[in-house]
Amino acid sequence: AHTIQARALERASVLLDIDAGSADETVDVGDIELPRPVAIEGRVVDAEGQGYASVSVKVESKTTGRSSRRANGVPAQTTYRGYRQVRTDQRGWFRVGDLLPGPWEVQASAAGAEPQTRTVVAPQPEGARPLEIVLARTRVVTITVLDPDGKPVVSAYVQDKARTSSQRTDDRGQVQISLPMDRAASITVWPMERKDLRQLLPVEIPADAMEFEIRLERAVLVRGTLKDETGTPVRDAVVYAFRGEERVGMGVVDSEGAFSIDVKELGEVELRWNGDYVMRGPSVGDRPLLAMSPTRASPGAELELVARAVPMNRTLRVQVLAPDGSPLASRIAVSGGMKIIADRTVDESGAAVLEDLPAIEVHVSAHMPKGITEPWLMPESIQLVPDGQAITLQFRMGTWLDVTLQKGGRPVGANVSVQLSNAGGGQRATWHHGAATDREGHFRIAVDPAWGNSVMLNIAPTGQGSGSWISRRVDAAAGRVDVSLDD
Repeated sequence: AHTIQARALERASVLLDIDAGSADETVDVGDIELPRPVAIEGRVVDAEGQGYASVSVKVESKTTGRSSRRANGVPAQTTYRGYRQVRTDQRGWFRVGDLLPGPWEVQASAAGAEPQTRTVVAPQPEGARPLEIVLARTRVVTITVLDPDGKPVVSAYVQDKARTSSQRTDDRGQVQISLPMDRAASITVWPMERKDLRQLLPVEIPADAMEFEIRLERAVLVRGTLKDETGTPVRDAVVYAFRGEERVGMGVVDSEGAFSIDVKELGEVELRWNGDYVMRGPSVGDRPLLAMSPTRASPGAELELVARAVPMNRTLRVQVLAPDGSPLASRIAVSGGMKIIADRTVDESGAAVLEDLPAIEVHVSAHMPKGITEPWLMPESIQLVPDGQAITLQFRMGTWLDVTLQKGGRPVGANVSVQLSNAGGGQRATWHHGAATDREGHFRIAVDPAWGNSVMLNIAPTGQGSGSWISRRVDAAAGRVDVSLDD
């Protein structure tokens, strides 16, 4: 592989990675376009609208500035992150030139302020309002975390709600954390090394506070161990506590097989394990298919739970149908214990008999066939314990919903991740989907108009330092919506 740079007077330079063959091969890389360079300009202001001088402005692109080509000149995936960095003048203005046309992330940062990021497509539209970034000044607040007896809680994890600042407490139970100036902020505390204390849900720090004391409550614990039939700990498994069908707590199994769960109040709970592991658990392919019988427990109890190998001797008949009721060739999957147990494509008859399935509850789902251009909705997955049943998975016809994400009155640009569900209004979600925006901040998704104003959008941060995910609710029957990500 070789890298070449093409450049010319008054043109933007381009880097290309060339996938060459043998040393004596002549490579035709095709035409190389050198566009005229463009600029991004704007102003950084404080919360009062005054220009913010000497702010660092970094303009960065995930896709602009370098590309890859194979030996025949066919473009390959872009891999280079180009960037430029300048500082604002005395009135807060900045200009970054010598850029290639395309989407760029503009981040403004300064000491004592929360970094802010905007996505801008260069060149900026002629006559458009100049880009303005508001950089709120911050204050340093000393937070002291104590237990119910007034003793310092050491190594507690303290994080603000926007996830822009987080620290662990020192031996005095203290952290110094940056929070917005002149407005209240929420923080969360996790007592990492004190299992007898309860995690603190978000608490509001007043706008004028420079010191703040927090006393954590004692947890109401159910303790135990989870091991397999050989006595080996099922490390990193997640054990859940339920009251009825409400999940009230969870605990992670450590290297010795021990776990503890804060169940919030006295009274019996039911402990369950569905094969779930935390991210650091064994890889999916290496996980044995184990199951634990639901077990009743009371706070103060010390339980010894056993995860046993699951028999693989069950069958299931599956029929897949198109929205009009005709048989459909589609891929079906059976999952359980956080593993894909069966993955099979049925033929034109739409029917399949699945064998050697486990004797535990599984999820059966159908995947969208290739080549579908209409707004089909996938059938809900079915939960059951396989025992020779026959089930039907039928796709439904929905309608298209076109969504455009905007920030600061402009499209957010490409590759913003969005997770969608129909869980708005407190109802149980029966549909989940993922999407990503195009360069115009747009994506299209199939929905059911009957869902009404219950489609929830969870939108990933649009740039480094831009905070946490943003949630918005939209109307499934709208057909087309513009969604603002501004506060």
